[in-house]
Amino acid sequence: MSFTKYSIFITKFFFFDAEKIVSLAEINSPDQRRLLSKAYTEVLGIKKYEDLKDQLESIQDEYRNKSAKPKEKAELNQINANIDNSQLEIDEVEQQIQDLNEEKIEKVLSRTLTDILIDELKSNVLSSFVRSEIIEKLSDEVVKNTIKEMFTKKDIEKIIRDVFEEKLNETFGGYQE
Repeated sequence: MSFTKYSIFITKFFFFDAEKIVSLAEINSPDQRRLLSKAYTEVLGIKKYEDLKDQLESIQDEYRNKSAKPKEKAELNQINANIDNSQLEIDEVEQQIQDLNEEKIEKVLSRTLTDILIDELKSNVLSSFVRSEIIEKLSDEVVKNTIKEMFTKKDIEKIIRDVFEEKLNETFGGYQE
């Protein structure tokens, strides 16, 4: 087989969709970028290379540990212990941060709920005050309308005259017409 035949044969394994490539290029979130990078490394065989590299480094570390002098082993153990302690401290600090964030959220929610309750109470007090004012005004109107219906204009004039005469009698002592 010639080079061109191999090229044509190999190109059958690759199909490029321009719209898909554009959408991949427009990825913005770090998680999507990480997944895309992982996919590229697997397709291109880079993952195998990275796995082999990690295995080689691990074997080298084991060899160095076995061939190290006792003093170097002690130093390495101390460094590993420091790394473990630092990781524990990091975990504790992250947990404290998470706890503080949860407390902050709870306080904000509590404050918000308190504000809502206070607003609701204010609204209820205001509406009951307005209701009582309306009832009072309506009662006054009903009383006025009832009085108007009960007495005619002449009756009201007579009542006013009688009250006026009574007050004059009290004041001047026995005024008569």
